[in-house]
Amino acid sequence: MEIIGSNDAFKEFVGRLGIHLIHDSHIPMYYQLARTLEFFIRDGSLQPGDRLPAEESVAECLGVSRATANKAFRELRDRGWISRRQGFGTVIQRKAAPELDHLINLDKLIEQYQERGITTRTVRGEIVKASEAVAAALEIRPDDEVASLRRVRILGKQPLLVVDCYLSAERFPDFLETPLVEESVYATLEQVYKCRVANSRRWLETGELLHGDIAKLLRVPFLSPVLIMRGITYDARGEPVLSLVTYIREGIALTCEVGRS
Repeated sequence: MEIIGSNDAFKEFVGRLGIHLIHDSHIPMYYQLARTLEFFIRDGSLQPGDRLPAEESVAECLGVSRATANKAFRELRDRGWISRRQGFGTVIQRKAAPELDHLINLDKLIEQYQERGITTRTVRGEIVKASEAVAAALEIRPDDEVASLRRVRILGKQPLLVVDCYLSAERFPDFLETPLVEESVYATLEQVYKCRVANSRRWLETGELLHGDIAKLLRVPFLSPVLIMRGITYDARGEPVLSLVTYIREGIALTCEVGRS
């Protein structure tokens, strides 16, 4: 598809979002560029067979070397996103599934920093209408009410991560008015609502911070690299209890076994 995959479309995309790569980041430049291209594919709703911009144009647009752009394209090819078509250029090969790079145990991650004085601050708690994604995760109807809770974990004065969690307001009435047991959502569910958490599914991927309010909470620039973990927690009957999205600041040491929030 010439128009969607054109060089001009990529330049417009970069300009519209004000994207720039971070030269002093712990994440290599080529990998930042590869993630930017992935985001471009998703944002532009590109389909298999659509053409990507030329490497030269991508390099010029974001001020990197041709070698860096070439390495980013190789990264996407290695992961199955794109392929080379003789006489046509680089095209989308397939839609990649959500990455299962790691399972992260946030409880163990928090424990690593506990003795050093980690604190938890509730930023926001409100009853909202469930988005389509949250409704699908919790197996409720779109626009059903959910309790939305946003919290930030802080080590000293350094924010580590921001967690957004959603629960059915009908199943867990007055959740936002209920003091959290030991600052834990899970402990509150088990002790107050007699809902035993049994297991969870988690997806971890790298991305860019597109939410200005979360970037502010993490004290990083807009579009900074970030680890994003999405998950669904289930009770002993296999019914979904909690939907969550966690934004983990770049540079946090994930030295533990990486699932539960």
